[in-house]
Amino acid sequence: MLTDLYTVSLVLQPASTFLRANQFDKARSYVNYYLDQLGLQKNATTVIQNSIEFVDDPELIEAALGPASTLSNTAVQLDGTIYMLVFIPPADDGTQPPDAVKYVKEAEVFNATFYTDVEKLLALGSDGQRVTAQTAAAERVKTLLPKLFN
Repeated sequence: MLTDLYTVSLVLQPASTFLRANQFDKARSYVNYYLDQLGLQKNATTVIQNSIEFVDDPELIEAALGPASTLSNTAVQLDGTIYMLVFIPPADDGTQPPDAVKYVKEAEVFNATFYTDVEKLLALGSDGQRVTAQTAAAERVKTLLPKLFN
C-alpha cells in the first residue's frame, strides 16, 4: 500500500505544474485519476490498518490517523478548486484576474496539505519499505502516465 501512496504522489506532481501554467483541465485530469483510479481513500485506510501490526511507535500511527481520514476530502477540495478556475477567463492582458488568483492560492494550499498528509502516512513504513515502495511506484508511473495523459 505504500507503493500506491507513492504512486499517488508522483501522479499529482504534474498537476501542480499545469496549475501554475493555467492549464486547469490537465491539472484536474491528474487529480481525478488518482482519486478515481488509484483508490486513494482505500489505500490510506489500508496503510493505517496494516501499520497497527508492524509500527512500534504509537505516536506515528496517531499522527497518521487524521490525514488518513481527510486525505480524500483534501483531494476533492483540490479538484473542486481547480474546477472553479476552468470557468474564470483570463484578463484581457493574459494575466489571472483576482478571483482566479484566489483559487490558485487555495489550490496550492490543498496541494501542500495533501503532500503533508501523504508524508505522515508514508512515515508508517520502515526505511526499507519506503525505498522499495518508491522504486516500485516510479516504475508503475512510467506505465500509467504515457497511456493516460500524453
